Amino acid sequence: RVVNDLKLRASYGITGNSLIGNYTSKSTFALNGDYVGESGLALARLNIDNLTWEENHGINLGLDFSLFNSRIAGAVDVFSADRKRLLLQKPLPITSGFASVYQNVGVLNNRGVEVSLNTVNVLTNSFRWTTDISFTKVKNEVKTLLDGQQNIGTAIKVGLPLNSIFTYKYAGVNPADGRPFYYDTLGNLSYIPAAKDRRYLDGTLDPTWYGGLTNTFSFKGVELRVFFQFSGGNYLLNQDALFASRAGSTADRNQYRNQLRRWQKPGDITDVPKAYRGGTIPGANSNFFVSDRFYEKGDYLRLKELTLAYNLPKTVLSRLHVQNARFYITGVNILTFSDYLGYDPELVNGTTGDFGVYPQGRQTSVGLQITF
Repeated sequence: RVVNDLKLRASYGITGNSLIGNYTSKSTFALNGDYVGESGLALARLNIDNLTWEENHGINLGLDFSLFNSRIAGAVDVFSADRKRLLLQKPLPITSGFASVYQNVGVLNNRGVEVSLNTVNVLTNSFRWTTDISFTKVKNEVKTLLDGQQNIGTAIKVGLPLNSIFTYKYAGVNPADGRPFYYDTLGNLSYIPAAKDRRYLDGTLDPTWYGGLTNTFSFKGVELRVFFQFSGGNYLLNQDALFASRAGSTADRNQYRNQLRRWQKPGDITDVPKAYRGGTIPGANSNFFVSDRFYEKGDYLRLKELTLAYNLPKTVLSRLHVQNARFYITGVNILTFSDYLGYDPELVNGTTGDFGVYPQGRQTSVGLQITF
């Protein structure tokens, strides 16, 4: 009476993943070189003889279910996968003539849970309300690296997630003189921290959870579809803030409202340094020195799509000699709820942030669909 369908699934498999472009393992030359004012041929890529595809060794356990005459249905999947022979760019000494080269650098583990749920909340002769939910929670960890290395650069370190954030810890502003200061490795305050004072933030550039929620309401021929998408658990580097909140360093780059709470007199308690022409107060780092001050939570909830439609009744369709006719109006990127100060948390990509990236615009479209 309750369970209509119940299925337990288990699977294990190995799949290949190239992830990179063609001929990446081969030396290539480019014709854009210049030598003593003449066009030349330059080596563009190094030869890596032992470069191979990744191998993704994955195990998945799943449960499919349907309950109460299929009024509630869905699936739950738990997965764990080791990406072996991980393909990433390994930094090289600049004296080699190249900044990096693709190599099989190690093993990365991805594990998490995926949930999908479909419900028929209300069902009458004239009204229907359904809900579709999808949610994914994922975590990854670098397990091993090539030749026993513990890290490659700063974003890849054994025991931490891929794309971890390695930066300075911002301590705010000295109330006495408005200079920004930072924490060193011992927890002491420093105006000009050393490279060794950097640390890993408790988070990564990649979302750790994401999903979507769709509600559909149908009343006779009228249908309303509301789709939300969400993502979070990550940090975003607000490159626009680096450019547009420089505390007086340049006259045309103080557009952020937070500049109004800058330090102005002894005793002011704030996180925005004193405005200073040039941006570098004597005896301190610049007012836009990159630290965790410019990394912001990437959590967001977005009303991604809203559609209102009307389907002509069958009596009208028969007179028009068509099978179906549907009028609709759709809005996209309608509302976004986020504490992120940049333009669009959905568009931020890794360490490049969203600097100079035009945000997604709000769109409205009206249409008519006819099936003969």
